[in-house]
Amino acid sequence: MKATMGSATTSITPKIVRFLLMQNGKKFQVTLFSAIMDGGIKLSFPGVDNDKPATLPISIEGSLDPERAEGSQLLDIIDEIGVN
Repeated sequence: MKATMGSATTSITPKIVRFLLMQNGKKFQVTLFSAIMDGGIKLSFPGVDNDKPATLPISIEGSLDPERAEGSQLLDIIDEIGVN
């Protein structure tokens, strides 16, 4: 998903969004098949002497993708980290 900023207001069409965490060669992955940003963006820059990283919190909303097979229309989760 790409969001740009400017003076014009535009609607962003739903996109596939994937979050991935790799840990010791295993993955935890969540894929939303039809997602949009659900709010504004707030940039947070800590002070020069602050050890905290800069953050960019966003809110994403997933909705059903009717073009996908029933039962596979919202999301997919792969969890290899929580499995022994």
